[in-house]
Amino acid sequence: MRMHQRRRLGRFIACHLVTPDFAGVATAFGARGLRLSSPAELAPALRTALTETKPVLIEVPLALDIPWR
Repeated sequence: MRMHQRRRLGRFIACHLVTPDFAGVATAFGARGLRLSSPAELAPALRTALTETKPVLIEVPLALDIPWR
């Protein structure tokens, strides 16, 4: 959106979005939220999730090459 607004309007508004804290949101709703610092931590997190009695959200960081930023 930011790219299109800048191209068409010469400015941009309401497009400074940030990624929410998904693990925190899960915890706020009563689930277990796990935020990993690397994909290598996924196997232990899955083992932990399988032992939980409540829902589990696992947030895994990804390196994305976003050309428009």
